[in-house]
Amino acid sequence: MPVAPAAQPAANVIHEMEQRIEQTILAKLPSNPERMEVDSQEHRIQDLEQQMQLLAGRQTTLECTVKDNHAQSAAQVQSLQQQMLVQMDMQSKQMQSMLSEQMTRLECILSKKPRTE
Repeated sequence: MPVAPAAQPAANVIHEMEQRIEQTILAKLPSNPERMEVDSQEHRIQDLEQQMQLLAGRQTTLECTVKDNHAQSAAQVQSLQQQMLVQMDMQSKQMQSMLSEQMTRLECILSKKPRTE
């Protein structure tokens, strides 16, 4: 059978080619691909956790700032209201005083003139 000796070298050639391709592919692959993925994931998780902690800290700071600003604004509004009440009271007293003074002058003028009826 002449086919058997020809099939033998072809099988060897295919086997050798497969081995070379396999070696070439293995040479290009990283040595521990599974570990690298896990390390990469752990690194990403740590980065995300740090970012979350940073965001939580910033949010807390922002909340404190908002509360402080609210307290300051409320105090300013209350102070302004108090000032306005004091001013209104002073103006009312001044107006009352001026009206009383005017009334006194009018009474004085009217008392000096004799009425002709």
